[in-house]
Amino acid sequence: VTEPFWQAVLNLMGESDDVLKLTGEAMCQEAAMEHALSTNNDMVVFTIRYHLVHLYGYMESYTMGEDMFQQMRVKPKSHRGLRCHFVSTSLDFFTGLLWCARYQQSGKTVYHSRAKKMIRFMKKEVDRGSVIHKPLLQLLLAELMSAKEEKKKKRVDELIRAYDEAIDCTIQCEVPHYEGVANEKAGNALSSYDDVAAKRYYQRALVLYEQWGAPVLVEKVAQKLKYLDCET
Repeated sequence: VTEPFWQAVLNLMGESDDVLKLTGEAMCQEAAMEHALSTNNDMVVFTIRYHLVHLYGYMESYTMGEDMFQQMRVKPKSHRGLRCHFVSTSLDFFTGLLWCARYQQSGKTVYHSRAKKMIRFMKKEVDRGSVIHKPLLQLLLAELMSAKEEKKKKRVDELIRAYDEAIDCTIQCEVPHYEGVANEKAGNALSSYDDVAAKRYYQRALVLYEQWGAPVLVEKVAQKLKYLDCET
């Protein structure tokens, strides 16, 4: 069960041939999944899929993320006992990001409905006193605002306020990797409307990812900055 976690870490460190595949020094994804399925080891199956969802989220590979989500729905009851608090929180967050992104890409109302459902769930968790849900909720709210505003002229000031609130929450909760995600998402949302603001967020994301020890994410953000510089 620990091998998928270690391989995911190695992937983000750039120590694998394919960041979106849990194959490398720690494990072979195909062999591990085949063995887990043949022995009905739901824990290993869930753990592999759980870490893949995170990798797809960090790398913004949302089509692959949606495919994985559909696979995880095949035997939802078998996963229920494996979803401890920190596991379910991060999984729900990356699932929410997935639905916001797919809504922005496609404009389909089914994705908007799924994103809203996840946001309602997170609001309930915040109302119950969950501290870690607050920054994740604020970021999903900002992402959904960005996706909805894609259909018309963006209200840049409102978007900046929404992302800044999410970023402030990540700082208060001391979750620098989510702070990096929030800054990167803010840069994405503003990249077509305010180059100066977008660069500021991207530069902060780059620093946070570097401090977190994820050079793969550093390079991803560096490419976005390079693209902005070419456009201006």
